[in-house]
Amino acid sequence: MPAVYFAIGLLNLILSIVVVGAVVRFWWRHRHEGLSIGWWLLALAFGAFAVSETLEFRRLISDGEALNNLELTSRFVFMGILIYGLSRLFDDVLSAKQKLLDEAQNTIRLQAEAMRQGQELQLLHNTLQSLIGTLELEKVLQELCQSTRDLIGADSVSVRLPTPMADGFRFVVDFASALKSKPNRLDPRIDALCWKVVQAGRPAIIEDAPSHPMFGPEVPPWLKALGAFPLRRGPEVIGVLTTVFEKPRLLTVAEQRLLAALADQAAIAVHNAQLHERAERNARTDSLTGLANRRHFDEILNAEVRRAQRNQTPISLMMIDLDDFKVHNDRYGHLAGDVILRAFADLLRQQARVSDLVVRYGGDEFVVVMPETNTAEAEHAANRIREAASHYSVEWDGVHIPIRASVGVAGWEQGRLPEPEELIEAADVALYAHKN
Repeated sequence: MPAVYFAIGLLNLILSIVVVGAVVRFWWRHRHEGLSIGWWLLALAFGAFAVSETLEFRRLISDGEALNNLELTSRFVFMGILIYGLSRLFDDVLSAKQKLLDEAQNTIRLQAEAMRQGQELQLLHNTLQSLIGTLELEKVLQELCQSTRDLIGADSVSVRLPTPMADGFRFVVDFASALKSKPNRLDPRIDALCWKVVQAGRPAIIEDAPSHPMFGPEVPPWLKALGAFPLRRGPEVIGVLTTVFEKPRLLTVAEQRLLAALADQAAIAVHNAQLHERAERNARTDSLTGLANRRHFDEILNAEVRRAQRNQTPISLMMIDLDDFKVHNDRYGHLAGDVILRAFADLLRQQARVSDLVVRYGGDEFVVVMPETNTAEAEHAANRIREAASHYSVEWDGVHIPIRASVGVAGWEQGRLPEPEELIEAADVALYAHKN
C-alpha cells in the first residue's frame, strides 16, 4: 500500500478515536443528568455515520481508489469535527442548564432565608409591640422569655435582674419548654456568668458548657450550651436575658444580633415597667414609715370585706393611736416625732402576721387589717402590741422617749356584714373607749 494510503488510514484511526472519545466524554460527564432521548438519538446517528464512513473508507482503500479516498477523508474529517463540535455544544447547553439550576436553587435559598428573616422580624415587631403595650413587669418578662424561646428554640429562658444592692441577682421569670423542673435558676455558675455580662456590658456565648473552664464536666444534664444577653439602658445594664440548651449549640451571628436587638428594646420596656411598679408602690406607701397609706388601705379593706362576705369568713380591724404623741412632738420637735412614728411602724411590722396589712392611717394613727381573724384573736393580737409598746422607747438627744399605744378592735363573724366605713367607725369607737 502506498505511503499516502497508510497516512490516510492512520488519520482515519485518529479521527475515529477522537469521535469515540468525544461521545464517551459527553456521556461520562452527563450520565447522571437524565439526558433526553433526542440527545441520545443524535449522538447515536453521528456515531453510526462515523462507523459507516470508516468501513466505506477501508473498502475503498482496499480497491485502490486514491481520489475517492481523499474525498472521503475530507468528508470524514468534517464529520469528526462536527461531532466533536456538537459534543462541546451539548456540554455548553448542559452547563448552562446546570448554571440555571444552581441559580434557581440559590434564589430559592435566598427567598427562604428572606422569608425566615421576615418572620423573625415580624415576631420581633410583635414582641416589641406586646412589651410596649403593658406596664406590668411580670407580663413584660414573660413575653420576653416566650418570644426568645420562639426565636431560637431554647429549652429554657430566664431573665435575671440585679438586686437593688447590686450584690446578686433577683430571679424573676423562667420559661421552660421541655424541662419538667426549672433548674435554670438553681446553678450559681449561670449567675456568675450573668454578673460578668453586667460588668462587661456584652453578651456571653458558651457553645459547649462541659468543656468551658467556667463550668467544667460536672454540669447538670440540662446544661450543655447557653447565651447571656445584657438588657442595656444606655451605659447601664438593668438585667440579663439567658438562654439554656440541652445540647451543644452555637448561636449564629444572625441569632446573636437578633437577640441583642431584642434585649436592648426589652430593656426599655423593663425600665418603664419598673418605673410604673415603683410609682404604684409609692402611691400605695406612706413615705415616712414605709407602711401602706390610706389609699391602699381603702382598696384592701373593700376587697377583704367582699371576700369575707363571699366566703363567710371572719374579718377584724385594729385601730391604734400613740399616747402622748403630741406632747413628745411639741417637746422634742417634729424630727423626734418622725423618729417615733418610724420606730412604732417597725414594731407593728414585727408584731403583724404575713396576711395582715399594716397601715399608717394618718398623723399618729395606725390601722391593721386582719383577714380571716375573729374578734377574740384580734383582741389577743392587740394585747400583744400594747405589751410590746410598753417596753419600747426611742432615744432622742440623750433622752429615752417612752412609747405607749391605745388599741381598739372591731370585727365580723356572722350576721349582717358591716360596710367598710362601719367597721372603721366601730374600731375607732373601741379605740377611744380604751384610751379613756
